[in-house]
Amino acid sequence: MHAVDYLLKPFGPERFAESLKLARSRISQREPIPARELLETHREGTAIDRLLIRDRSHVHVIPVEQIDYIEAQDDYVSIRAGGRSYLKEQTLGELEEQLAAKGFLRIHRRFILMCRGWQK
Repeated sequence: MHAVDYLLKPFGPERFAESLKLARSRISQREPIPARELLETHREGTAIDRLLIRDRSHVHVIPVEQIDYIEAQDDYVSIRAGGRSYLKEQTLGELEEQLAAKGFLRIHRRFILMCRGWQK
């Protein structure tokens, strides 16, 4: 959320040490933000532009514009985008909140649909 640096594989000990040094200097320069405040600013009223979905060691980045629909499946959601289905551990209610501003509509207790061209 408040990234200082990114390490891309493969990286060596020198690059790791440089990144760690940068993070430590940033931490010492500012007052810490309480974890509760970070969670509240991220969750309440935050519209998202993309979904990150972990699939073993791979992370899929799905722009919300490419999502066709989302279906609840127990503690997971199945996201249909670009002819593929992705499984994400998140509630349908959480996604509904984050995607409402992007033109998504809950049409059933199990489904959220992308309504292209639809406005509230």
